[in-house]
Amino acid sequence: MSRLLWLAPLLLSCSSNFNQFSFDGGGGGGDGSGGPVGDLSMPADMTPCPSIFGRYSINQQGDCADLNDKAPECAAMTTGACFVHLTSMPLNQTGAVNGGITLDSAGHFSGSLILGTQTFTNCTGSFDATKNQLDITCQPNGGGGNPCMLTLTRNANQCG
Repeated sequence: MSRLLWLAPLLLSCSSNFNQFSFDGGGGGGDGSGGPVGDLSMPADMTPCPSIFGRYSINQQGDCADLNDKAPECAAMTTGACFVHLTSMPLNQTGAVNGGITLDSAGHFSGSLILGTQTFTNCTGSFDATKNQLDITCQPNGGGGNPCMLTLTRNANQCG
């Protein structure tokens, strides 16, 4: 069951955006655009997200719990739904960033992540393709303390 959980964002993405495609037979795209009947082109708000596949190094500032910034970090993604799985599980050590995020077309996200062994429920971030960097800010749970600010810099296009 847990191996299939990665499909949920893909299925939700498909079902929530399916109605944006035009399948009508009435002389145009059905949305007033004048496009061809049955036009299956992708709407502008569904443009692909940036690819952030790869291995990353980490720089941290603030209160990042027990995050191990020396641990290996990997980003893998599903190409269709812009879902990214961040993994860092070094043998017999605490990891860095773990969890799933969904990027928008500009490379932004918000959600929960595990930093070290602690879950942070209020994280935001963005990927800058020109710098090959994923910047993440996680607010402390409960609002007190300093935020954790991470800069993940891609140093290889594949993990391993």
